[in-house]
Amino acid sequence: MVKYKGLLAFRQYLPMKPVKWGIKVWVMAESNTGYVNNFQVYTGAFAGKTETGLAYRIVSDLAKPYFGSNVCVYMDNFYTSVKLLLDPQVRDDLTFFVWQDTKTVMVLSNIHDSTANGSVKRRTGGQRQIDVRVPACLADYQQHMKGVDLLDQMVAYYQIRHRSTKWWRRLFFYLFSVAGYNAFVAARSVGGPGWKYRRTGYKDWLEDLSQELIVPVTARKCSLCAPHRPNRSFC
Repeated sequence: MVKYKGLLAFRQYLPMKPVKWGIKVWVMAESNTGYVNNFQVYTGAFAGKTETGLAYRIVSDLAKPYFGSNVCVYMDNFYTSVKLLLDPQVRDDLTFFVWQDTKTVMVLSNIHDSTANGSVKRRTGGQRQIDVRVPACLADYQQHMKGVDLLDQMVAYYQIRHRSTKWWRRLFFYLFSVAGYNAFVAARSVGGPGWKYRRTGYKDWLEDLSQELIVPVTARKCSLCAPHRPNRSFC
């Protein structure tokens, strides 16, 4: 959610979110780093009619560039449906799990074996953690369902707090922040000059990026732009 309380036809209200009023952005992010692979700004109902199959369309749109690449997509219950998991491009046998944790957890998957097991960490009295055996799908979900949360966390640390009544400016600065974080992840992963940010962090990357953007740059004159001088011949 991009915070915005002004008048806007597609402004959303989500009472259970930390940011309750704003512009909704659907995001698909890599689970380990939070790198944004694809996104889509939600512009609300079309012609005043509530869109049917919204969750199915959103997941299909965001994941479409990766169809056939064996990428595993994890999503919460808002997006999950039998229709989506039986789509001809991703079709496989479905497995349904019910696990009793502090509350009942239900998982639908088309990539997991019903007999496979994994483990998760649980606290038992004080700070002690123990390994608890769970179905593999739950262990994988807990491990990989954090990409978007990580992105939100990193972007929120160093927001561009530019106050404006224009919604597009709010959205622009949000996407600018996302682009900056993506650049940080990319630089850190390829080595070279970006390797130092493995030891420092995102804050140092933003400070260096800001310096590069605001410090005046003096361009050299190219030889083609130099004043023309007639050729001289000697005999």
